[in-house]
Amino acid sequence: MDNLLTTPDSSTARSKWPETLVQMLDGVHATLLRIGMDDERAAQVSLTIVHDHANNFGGCQYYLPKGDELKRALRDREIYRLAGKTDVAVLAQRYNLSMKQIWEIQRAQRTLHINKIQPSLF
Repeated sequence: MDNLLTTPDSSTARSKWPETLVQMLDGVHATLLRIGMDDERAAQVSLTIVHDHANNFGGCQYYLPKGDELKRALRDREIYRLAGKTDVAVLAQRYNLSMKQIWEIQRAQRTLHINKIQPSLF
């Protein structure tokens, strides 16, 4: 499992991993196929993604939003990623929001980012 990109083995993963990880593996693989990756590469990359995700979040319980909440969270993250690269008026038009809403989203996302990389001293 050390080098999943060169030695994919989904049969090993399927036989040893918990059912949730196998479901994640299938979902990532299907997504990679849907966006046009060939089957062999999709199998390799999906194993790597799921393996890394399990290493980063394994043993933790966390909330994963879906539906409108997921769409909003991903939209807000993308707006933050584009901050400084794209004019606020263009972002407002692209996402059908006001410029004030774009600024508020950028401020909230910046706060989340800072809290992630710079924990509180107290």
